[in-house]
Amino acid sequence: MTEPIALDYKLGYLGERWDQSSYVASNLSGTVWLRDLLSHIYVLIPVLDKRKHYFVDPHELEKLIEKGESWLLEYPEKELIANRYLRFKRSWAREVLMRLAIEDVIEEEAAESSVVQVADRELTEGPKDAA
Repeated sequence: MTEPIALDYKLGYLGERWDQSSYVASNLSGTVWLRDLLSHIYVLIPVLDKRKHYFVDPHELEKLIEKGESWLLEYPEKELIANRYLRFKRSWAREVLMRLAIEDVIEEEAAESSVVQVADRELTEGPKDAA
């Protein structure tokens, strides 16, 4: 949840009232590992900051894949996040999401393969005794 931070009217020029600032206060809650939280923040700060001041190059794709590999595909707004992180270079955003999806499929296939191998081994060798 975010709330705009009001500017202090006392600091205004000759007592004029200032509008809302461009800054917001945000509260995060949840039980997560710190590394996961920092990964999210690393990606979401540039997404929320409309005044990103540095040049976006192909290295940013790798950074987004590295920092978002464990969670980005699960987000309902993954396209928006990728587009904003990469400063609306839509082809790059599509590439990131496609690569993350491919890695996800590969990991799922590897997990299924290991389950099948264990099941096959148990069928041929029989269950292992705990003794």
